[in-house]
Amino acid sequence: MSRISHDLTPRVAPPTEKEFDPWGCLDAQHAWRNFGGLTVTDALKKFRENPIHYQEDFMFMGGRAFVFYFPVLEAFLREFRLTEHEDDSQAAIIGSCVAAQFGWPTASYLLPIHTAIRSLADYVCSHTDLLAADTDEQRRIARDWQPVYSALGSTTS
Repeated sequence: MSRISHDLTPRVAPPTEKEFDPWGCLDAQHAWRNFGGLTVTDALKKFRENPIHYQEDFMFMGGRAFVFYFPVLEAFLREFRLTEHEDDSQAAIIGSCVAAQFGWPTASYLLPIHTAIRSLADYVCSHTDLLAADTDEQRRIARDWQPVYSALGSTTS
């Protein structure tokens, strides 16, 4: 089993509403309503209950909030195992969410976790068989994480 590289108990306070939504975005406000004020442990528990509902919150939250809650995505993807009732892990959408963070004006907040992001991308792309049963979905997962590699390669870590 791969080790989670990011601590689930950050030593800083949860992000503020302004850090969730630094630019006046309804989607960022939605993320705030879902995760604002939660510990990472509580956010992970909530995310696990309904990942399809919460995954895009990570696309739109501000950089500071994303960095704080990144361990949720990391733990979910590294611990995920398909069951007979699941089609996939939402791993492709999560890859798109991570990639989108590099396009926001708050992308500089991601610098301290570039290594953790790259490690997660490596894990996901090398374990698509654990994240999806269908080979087309496995290819989609790998494809949707490629922009993460591109963003990491075009920034200084």
